[in-house]
Amino acid sequence: KKKIGLDDLLDMILLVADLQDLKATPEKPAEGVIVEAELSRGKGAVATALVQNGTLREGDLIVVGSTSGRVRALFDDRGNRVKAAGPSMPVEVLGLDSVPQAGDPFRVVEDMQEMKDTVEDRQESVGAMRQHHVTLESLHDMLESGEVKELNVIVKADVQGTAEAIADSVVKLSDENVQVRVLRAASGNISENDVNLAASSNAIVLAFNAQTDPNARTVADANGVDIRSYSIIYQITEDLTKAIQGLLEPIREEVKLGSAEIRQIFKVGKGTVIAGCMVQEGKIQRGCIIRIEREGQQIYDGKIDTLKRFKDDVKEVAQGFECGMSFEKFTAIEEGDKVHAYIIKETKRGE
Repeated sequence: KKKIGLDDLLDMILLVADLQDLKATPEKPAEGVIVEAELSRGKGAVATALVQNGTLREGDLIVVGSTSGRVRALFDDRGNRVKAAGPSMPVEVLGLDSVPQAGDPFRVVEDMQEMKDTVEDRQESVGAMRQHHVTLESLHDMLESGEVKELNVIVKADVQGTAEAIADSVVKLSDENVQVRVLRAASGNISENDVNLAASSNAIVLAFNAQTDPNARTVADANGVDIRSYSIIYQITEDLTKAIQGLLEPIREEVKLGSAEIRQIFKVGKGTVIAGCMVQEGKIQRGCIIRIEREGQQIYDGKIDTLKRFKDDVKEVAQGFECGMSFEKFTAIEEGDKVHAYIIKETKRGE
């Protein structure tokens, strides 16, 4: 910001480029990497790309990771529309079929057939990678076949002390058949960075009283990363032991249904408190598990007692609708609290 040392920096960049023969050819079809990407309501899939070689032009056919498209428009860092982007130029790209991942490489291809073939090959590779990503269900078989000899885990918990205690416990499960390694033990929700680390290192994510961010869940599903959520510590070591021995019972997985925000509180009769809520995502279903968060901290884990639309009892309430809820043995709610709804899905081993 103070413009100090810029001349020295430019000189060093030129020196390094000269010594390492770092050159780009503007005349070639463009190649580069995606810096970030998002789904825009008005524009569709939008990716910020950094051109590393060649020139990217409007109308080019590009393959990005396991997606593709025709470049519909390009915008520079000031939001101005441009016809082309050369080496080292960051540019916003419109026209992709779906949202790519940050870090995905991209390249321009000659025709639709090449684009289609390349995408199909990459999707098959992603599918194969997902199939071979270790899970608690597949761990024993992969150990038996020699496909893996160690189990990498990432531990996330509500507080740092608990995460470290869990990490110490799981490391002690190592034996002559498998070496258990903790790649990360930290507090807080499961982030996209945690899932990316698990995907690249073939690791399982163990969560104790920690939630999974929506983006992290999307990335985990795309890469086949196994995320296990627990509220009792000893069940973590019990499940890992059973997985190593091949005795794991059917998987019980939490599936998020939706989220709501408490907008108003009503006291009805003696000791009954109703939360007036707006469903902001998915749906809220009678009989589901409810977790209430306040300022990022979980304050309740239980079930819905009543679920109403106006004065009528209902089975579920969808996104965009208001509803009234009360919770089993819990009345200490406040306006602004976040309500997250889950169900338990049970899957037999190997399915």
